[in-house]
Amino acid sequence: MCDNGFADQLSAAELTVRRLIWKHGQDHALVIAARMELADLTGHSGDVRGAAELYDRLGRDCSAWFGPGHSRTLDAFEGMARWVSA
Repeated sequence: MCDNGFADQLSAAELTVRRLIWKHGQDHALVIAARMELADLTGHSGDVRGAAELYDRLGRDCSAWFGPGHSRTLDAFEGMARWVSA
């Protein structure tokens, strides 16, 4: 499903997310951006379902943290819709 290049990139992106969470907390803008990057990279690797799931999870988290109408929440659900339709 994904070649070594994507596997290495995905591992690095996952590590970045974990490090940013540890340093800043889960609801920090840098963490949210890194999670979006991970979701997109997952989709580009060929795992569109995985990308949609990552965005869905992020959207639900952002909705709980910031509210359902917040731009971060809406951006995450838009990302999910993009990958669902891919």
